Amino acid sequence: MKLKVRKDEFERAGLNEGIYFVEVVEDVDELRIVKKSDIPVRFYSEDGKIFADIPDDIVRKHKLLDGEELEIISPKDSGWKHIAMYIH
Repeated sequence: MKLKVRKDEFERAGLNEGIYFVEVVEDVDELRIVKKSDIPVRFYSEDGKIFADIPDDIVRKHKLLDGEELEIISPKDSGWKHIAMYIH
């Protein structure tokens, strides 16, 4: 699933283009970046915009919301120790 990513949120979280691994927190439909997981998320740029690619089967399996944008919450803003992501 290709999702739009806000460039300012991407940069605020300190992310770079490439592949990250996430775990799913099902009770809040949250994706958390972790060191080890079997769920990849690829961030890449296209025509000056940032996108994320999440495997469709993961979105269906975990019944994550179907949307067009991936919201990224930086620990700098949340006070959490992890980067959280939500599909909107």
